This record gives sequence, C-alpha cells and structure tokens, in this order.
Amino acid sequence: MSLQGLDLIDKTLKVTAHSEDENKANYDLLELVAACYDLGSRAGSMIAKIFESGDLGVVDKGDDDKKLSASEQAKALDPQTAADRRAQKLILGSLKKKFPHLCVLGEEEVEKNIQSEFIIDPSTTLPVSLDRKKVPSHYFHVSTDDLVVWVDPLDGTKEYTEGIKEAVTCLIGISYQGRPVAGVVNRPFVSQTVWGIVGVGVFGLQYHFKGDSRDTKRRICLTTRSHGAKAIEDYLKDVKPDKIIRAGGAGGKVLMVLEGHLFFLRYMNFKKNVLGGETLGEGDAYIFPSVGTKKWDTCAPEAVLIAAKGLLTEPDGKTLLRYEKGINVNNSKGFIATWSGGDYHQSFCLHK
Repeated sequence: MSLQGLDLIDKTLKVTAHSEDENKANYDLLELVAACYDLGSRAGSMIAKIFESGDLGVVDKGDDDKKLSASEQAKALDPQTAADRRAQKLILGSLKKKFPHLCVLGEEEVEKNIQSEFIIDPSTTLPVSLDRKKVPSHYFHVSTDDLVVWVDPLDGTKEYTEGIKEAVTCLIGISYQGRPVAGVVNRPFVSQTVWGIVGVGVFGLQYHFKGDSRDTKRRICLTTRSHGAKAIEDYLKDVKPDKIIRAGGAGGKVLMVLEGHLFFLRYMNFKKNVLGGETLGEGDAYIFPSVGTKKWDTCAPEAVLIAAKGLLTEPDGKTLLRYEKGINVNNSKGFIATWSGGDYHQSFCLHK
C-alpha cells in the first residue's frame, strides 16, 4: 500500500537558478530517482541471492581485509561481504554510466574500472505516475554541481552475517545543495522498496500512521544493537523512554519510526526476540547521539523521513546534517530522528 503524494516542501532546500552552460551537466531529478529505485531493487535481489547461496565471502575491513571463517565472523571489527562489494559495483557503475557527470559516493572501496558484468542501463521511469504539475519545477533541471548520491549498498552488514535479515537494507540517497532531496530504501528479503522525494511524497510503505492518529505521549525509542556507547546509554536514560528497542541498520530503524512498528516477515522462521532480547514492536524515535554513522547511512533514510513529514537533526534539535561534496562523511555528533517535527521532536533532543 503506497502513501500518495504528501504536499511537503523542505524549507531547508534553497532553490538556485543556474544559467545554461555547455560545460555544466543538468539532470532530471525524477529520472535519477527512477534509476536509483531500479538499481536499489536489483541490488536487493542480489543481496538476497548471495545470502541464500551460503557463501557470504566475509572479510574484516578492520583487519586488513582478512577473510573470515564462519566462526570468526561474529568477532569482525568491521565486516564486509561479497554482497556489499557486488551491490556497490552494480549501483556505482551503472549510475556513472547513465549519469557520467554525477558525483556518487559509496561506503565500500571498489576498483576504479568496474567490470562490465556489473553495469546495466537502469530504468528512468518511476514505478508510479506523478502529476508533474505538482512537482517542484526546478527538479526537472538540476545541476550536477548541486547533486551528490550517497550509497550504502548493504546497511546492517553485521546483522546480515548473523542471519538477522529483517535489519538489512540497501540505501541510495540523493542530496541537493547539501540537503537530502530523495531517497531509496530497499528491504532485500521482502522485495520491498520504499522511496521518497521531498516536496512530492513517500511511496512503498507497508504501513503508515498519520500524525493525528499516533500517541504523542508514548516514547518508544529505537537505538543501535551493535554500536553501544556510554553516551548513548546516558542519553536514553535522560529521555525517559517507555521502552527501548535495540535493532541493527540505520535504514530499517527509520522505516520502523515511519511505520510505527517493525515489518514482520511472515514467511520466515525467526526466533522470538532475536534483536537484543526485546519484543519488537513500534518505534517513535531513533536515538543515536554519538559518532558511528556516516553520510551514506543517513542520506536516504533522512530524505524519506522528510518526505513523510518527519525530522532528523543533531541532538541539539536545531542542526541539520549536511551532505555537500567534500564534506566530512562522519556524523560526528550523531542524530535524533522522529516521525514528526516541532515540539514532539524537540522533546527527544536534550543537547541544547
């Protein structure tokens, strides 16, 4: 069930007129989003197939790319799998072929010349028809000077190696003038792709609780299961949550905030309480006031969140994350993400 066009325009996006310049490439944002949707969906299928093959090809990026045995994988400092590498080659190689002037930044290091077997010609047609009259007009002619695509081919790699499939997503985010403008979040193991464009809407959600139907007094907080830190735990205590759910993957947790619950995989046999011992359910805020995530972890989920009237800021409740070319890729102060802005969001922001 898709949520059709929400008329929301992110006031943080500043529209700048660009003169026609033969040396400057301009792209239709909707075509770029369509290509990212196609590639995210294909990458998700690739990730699922590699998992089912049983040969994950895990190496430890924190230990000189040492190849790991099955018994060593749980202790990896920074695991990377064949799925991470192949999905990134597919996405980066195909985007650069289709949009040669585009700046594309990904989490994984891949060789400069990507093998042709990974490169496809992605579709530039969106999966739903949009009323172009309701789309901000500058989206049809966007300068590559203002665009960056941020790619996390497999968000939740640690969970992937542990078989916690519901935590895994493929993330492709697009920033415009330093702020998220569109995002694609694919859930590989249910063939679900959620995507959103700021000022247009969000599509592909299985469930969506509108703000006027949610309990604004309830405080169920989502946080990391694998990157714990004293700063996070102290912050959570001060937030005074009704419940804390510890789950993997930034993309999946943002979708949990939007949907108001974890999307349960009906046809898979998972152990109860598989994520850190908590009974999984609804989420109101994603709390991560610490270093540990990077721009490719947050660009796509933040774009989808903004398109659905949610908000993501640093823990001060004011500072927005920036995504320009050349920026430090670390989200050094962390962030707070909620399904609504205003006073509701501020109630979770304690670092004033």
